[in-house]
Amino acid sequence: MIATIAVLPLLFPQEAEAPFPNLVEQIQLDTWAKVLLETDALPGFSVGMLRGDRRWIGGYGETYPGSGIAPNHLTRYEIGSVTKVFTGLLLAEMVERGEVELSQPIEDLLPAAFQVP
Repeated sequence: MIATIAVLPLLFPQEAEAPFPNLVEQIQLDTWAKVLLETDALPGFSVGMLRGDRRWIGGYGETYPGSGIAPNHLTRYEIGSVTKVFTGLLLAEMVERGEVELSQPIEDLLPAAFQVP
């Protein structure tokens, strides 16, 4: 079984030279991770945080059940059907900006060489 990805978007105001993540954020992440891992819904996951131009990536649990190997910034995950959610979100944003209409034929948005089956 491949580890499942968990996406946790965290946006915090930028602080000058503050530890990243700060102690409170780290405790919150660790608590959240412990609860999630105790459900046995997934063996492990990675979490990323962005603040300004700084980033933090941490791993919790195991890459495979029983492996003892913690996920890290190099761990690869199966993404499966999650791309449908991203596509829908991006389409909704484009509709809000007036770039496309939901009733618009898909052929209008694709390159001419692409043929819809």
